[in-house]
Amino acid sequence: MRFGDAAEPGAGKREDGPRDRLDRPHGSGSGAREPEGSDAQRRRPDPAAELEALALVGRAARAFAHDGGNLLATILGRARLALNLAEGASLPPEFEESLEEILRSGEAAAELLHRVLDLAQGRESPPLDLHLPAFLAERLAFLDRCSGSLVACRLACAPDTPRIRVSPRRLFQSLLNLVLNARDAMPRGGECRIRTARRLEGRTLYAALVVEDDGEGIPPKLRERVCEPFFTTKGEGRGTGLGLATVREFVEEAEGRLVIGETPAGGARFTLLFPALPPAKGSP
Repeated sequence: MRFGDAAEPGAGKREDGPRDRLDRPHGSGSGAREPEGSDAQRRRPDPAAELEALALVGRAARAFAHDGGNLLATILGRARLALNLAEGASLPPEFEESLEEILRSGEAAAELLHRVLDLAQGRESPPLDLHLPAFLAERLAFLDRCSGSLVACRLACAPDTPRIRVSPRRLFQSLLNLVLNARDAMPRGGECRIRTARRLEGRTLYAALVVEDDGEGIPPKLRERVCEPFFTTKGEGRGTGLGLATVREFVEEAEGRLVIGETPAGGARFTLLFPALPPAKGSP
């Protein structure tokens, strides 16, 4: 599985070459230092520059979402007006079907812009009491579109999944990061499975959110490193290495745990464990 990238424009680019780029030496075997201005030095990531680039992307995404929203409002308004005028008129059925398709596509685009704006917001959203199955069901269609035409997102939620208290924006951003990683791990297609379950470990009850794929998985020697900031196995210029770092930070701030493993078929599996909220009064 390819990992380490935050949700960002261009995240859909795929790389069909070798994935394990960790073992490239940082210097020659003799210990000789590289000359100043060498190509190797220029290729080293600059954390400050990476963060500034992310800030610029966020500002651009906000401007795009606002301006695009205004354009979509005009398109949808005109399409609804035309559809109302077409009712009762002697027009070919293809005309009305085309208007309905414009409306459906426009509404889907409006939802996409709304999600982009949510992700680009600089302010932190406060934690809320959430029911994971309902939260995921509302966002599955968007996640499925983000996964691309070759990868299908499947959702399976246990009805007894307990409620949790987290930031909805950060939860969705983390989930989107994992879905994009799963997509990039399956360039020839497959499934990204999202599940929830009730899990009791010792005396602690958790709500488990599981994201797994049909990719090649994560080599055991890398599992301790994939959540390190700026660590990535993708090619140069293809990611920041912040995706899984932000997922782990989010889960730990919610007093939970991130567990990285593999599926029986060898794909990558990420399990986010969130402490369950006490049952509401009057609930069974």
